[in-house]
Amino acid sequence: LEGALMGIWPIATVIIAAIFTYKMSEDQKDIETIKNILSNVSSDRRIIVLLVAWGFGNFLEGVAGYGTAVAIPVSILIAMGFEPFFACLICLIMNTSSTAYGSVGIPITSLAQATNLDVNIVSSEIAFQLILPTLTIPFVLVILTGGGIKGLKGIFLLTLLSGMSMAVSQVFISKTLGPELPAILGSILSMTITIVYAKFFGNKETAEHQSKSTISLSKGIIACSPYILIVTFIVLVSPLFNKIHEYLKTFQSTISIYPEANPLHFKWIISPGFLIVLATIISYSIR
Repeated sequence: LEGALMGIWPIATVIIAAIFTYKMSEDQKDIETIKNILSNVSSDRRIIVLLVAWGFGNFLEGVAGYGTAVAIPVSILIAMGFEPFFACLICLIMNTSSTAYGSVGIPITSLAQATNLDVNIVSSEIAFQLILPTLTIPFVLVILTGGGIKGLKGIFLLTLLSGMSMAVSQVFISKTLGPELPAILGSILSMTITIVYAKFFGNKETAEHQSKSTISLSKGIIACSPYILIVTFIVLVSPLFNKIHEYLKTFQSTISIYPEANPLHFKWIISPGFLIVLATIISYSIR
């Protein structure tokens, strides 16, 4: 019974909330806008893989999870000229290290609740365990895309930074903010580094698979607004803002399933599922 209740709240609510956000983004053509933004960064297939599969894929895993981290990047890569099988392979390899923090940290918060362990301790310990795979996977992606070790030529430093930025930020964020944000903020940092590198050091030539359309800054911000608000709300209710966190944590229900077992605590307002839905509704209501 405990497992069933936890499966409903917060796990099932996060799944429903993530699907709701994605469907709203799809209905408003925001996903297409995000695709165009990503496709305009570089014509180098290796950089595209680091940005779309590694960076954006890990971001989707952190925000939504449950298949979106593979399905959406795969569709973007195929639209940019990648073979479907290869695009699937790359994205499935990518979707390994960040799954621990998938869907705003639900696997870790569920584990901590089931074992009665401190969630921040569990989160930080897992972040340390993920350092090696997080550093390694970008190299695997680039080597596969570039046709061997020679694929690292010219972007070894970027590949290292893509993994290192994710690994280091996950350790720091998991210790300070908890399990909800490591994959999200780590992937944002990784994508930022990739975009800056591509702008100043990347191949300037335009390839056939590179998008010709130009996206205005305002349109890009509007398309990304649901995800910007989701990250903002999660940060605001995290222990980083302790007074807000402690106050909102009082809006909870405690249920004892078995006499000798630890009671279940259902936190309503600081639940990731509630925050995702709230951010999405606000984003699409103020346009």
